[in-house]
Amino acid sequence: MILLILATLLAVYFTFTTINTYSEVVYVESDLDQKNYIIRRGKSKTPQYLKESANVLSEINVRVTKLVQHLQKKYSNDTSKNYWIKHLSNNYKANILSEAAIDSRYTTFTIDKQDIHVCLRSRDQSEKIYNINLLMYVVLHELAHLCNYDRYDYPIQGHGVEFVDIFKTLVSEAVNIGIYEYTDYARAPQEYCGIMINTAVLPQEKINFYLEQSRKLE
Repeated sequence: MILLILATLLAVYFTFTTINTYSEVVYVESDLDQKNYIIRRGKSKTPQYLKESANVLSEINVRVTKLVQHLQKKYSNDTSKNYWIKHLSNNYKANILSEAAIDSRYTTFTIDKQDIHVCLRSRDQSEKIYNINLLMYVVLHELAHLCNYDRYDYPIQGHGVEFVDIFKTLVSEAVNIGIYEYTDYARAPQEYCGIMINTAVLPQEKINFYLEQSRKLE
């Protein structure tokens, strides 16, 4: 009987926690591209707060769209890359971007290669929006997950060699077209949503090589 009561209380607690964490979803139109973006825990926030969040997601979308178009054009005949670029183009749409719920278990994450939930703000009382450059690095990481497939169109999970190769290309091309400013987080770690980003997929000594190789193809 006691176990049943405890189980019921736990169920009620977790249900309440889940609802409290993931409810209060609102759609907010961005001033930049006039698209609606999902902002979580939004009903208790000011219009200015909501608009700032939507505008940041919109800025990310504009930059990612530019990157996808660039990759499609540049690597259309490159069989070592165009198979995953095809998946990036097919899977990425503006409406897959949303603000992540405030949950200590997660920062920014991708669900089923279909939805990207972005932690936009610091998790202290200031709730300050992170620098767009840091957010872009995090989103490039998620984009690498979004398009990580093998040549036979089977999805690949995790951070294996395929993921790393894609991530390196995304970072170097993002730098190349000016939508991301290179930062070596191994040398200059930054706090992000409760964790420290302290590694770089392309170390300082390798980024110039990747950029040179990339520009030779233009």
